[in-house]
Amino acid sequence: MGVAAYYLNRFNPILLCFAGGIFISYLLVHFDDFLQSSKIQVLLFVTFCLVVYFLIKDKKMNGLSQHARCIYAFLFCFIFIFFGKFREFFELRVSKFFGKISFVLYLVHLPIMCSLSSFLIVSLPPNIYIYSFNNRFLFNRSGSAVCCH
Repeated sequence: MGVAAYYLNRFNPILLCFAGGIFISYLLVHFDDFLQSSKIQVLLFVTFCLVVYFLIKDKKMNGLSQHARCIYAFLFCFIFIFFGKFREFFELRVSKFFGKISFVLYLVHLPIMCSLSSFLIVSLPPNIYIYSFNNRFLFNRSGSAVCCH
């Protein structure tokens, strides 16, 4: 597992997140009782505080490398799964309900957003400008673009 983590981190850190998820599930099945002991819980809480501190210290998530993002993601998942207080929150009925409907909402939100934005573009008056975040241009309904650097 260590050799695979090294090579995945070196060549494709996104796959390292996948391997980290597999490792977390292995720990959940085989070592959950050990990780729920009080000393480990204190260690997990301190780790959570340190991760949050370094994330706040970095301030710009865009400046982080892909490797650092994967490590932060792994640590957050690990802490949220094994730290008792976070686990209790995610085992509530409301959390389980939102977990069940989240994938359906994920599949439905893009068509709703596209339909709503298409409706707004068609129904707005032609002199209303629409801002595009990707290329920093303002578009009006006639299709002409105005640069706004």
